Amino acid sequence: MSYSRQNILMYLKVYKPVLTIAKEGLLTLDKVILDEDVSIEKKRTLVKLFNKVHLFLKKFCKGNDVNQNILAEHRETFIDHARLDVGQIDVLCEIYNGNRALCEAVPQSFIDKFISLIQTEGRQVNFLKFFLVIQKCKETYILENQNRVFKALISNEQIDPEEVYKILYCNPPRNHNQHIQFHFDDYIPLIANQDFVGKLGEFGFRDTY
Repeated sequence: MSYSRQNILMYLKVYKPVLTIAKEGLLTLDKVILDEDVSIEKKRTLVKLFNKVHLFLKKFCKGNDVNQNILAEHRETFIDHARLDVGQIDVLCEIYNGNRALCEAVPQSFIDKFISLIQTEGRQVNFLKFFLVIQKCKETYILENQNRVFKALISNEQIDPEEVYKILYCNPPRNHNQHIQFHFDDYIPLIANQDFVGKLGEFGFRDTY
């Protein structure tokens, strides 16, 4: 989508009804997606609809600071039902991508929600993509966000803040034999991206991730 078209859509406020569909529709999708009384075909249709809704929002804000800031005000809409993989994480990544002011202002509570998603839904590539986006802006690393993501991923009370900063700034910790225990530090492999409908089909539409 061109920059001029993004601006036209912004001035016409076309994004508002689309956000309403995303917000209210995801509540409905969350209720029916595992409902055995709803046919699989209807579920497929709903998933395709919301994929298109989020694709529009992703293109609407791509590389456009003004539109990114508009959608950032509705970030909770996208994270609240992120276990339903219909493009919300891609929208969030595009909202923050290349926007240093937004990246620096991302709330700690939002980072914590992604950690919670990983804990409850598994290590999805999409969840980790957001962490990559907020740590770097146009080839410049945001050290404070690197620090926050690092600390979010390691076990609490295991390493003091001084050691965290030394590791991030490429200085070895005082104890070279110290082992850093990360959350989710086991042998379960990272789960690659997969079509949401396909994932649901594997479990007979009885589970999400």
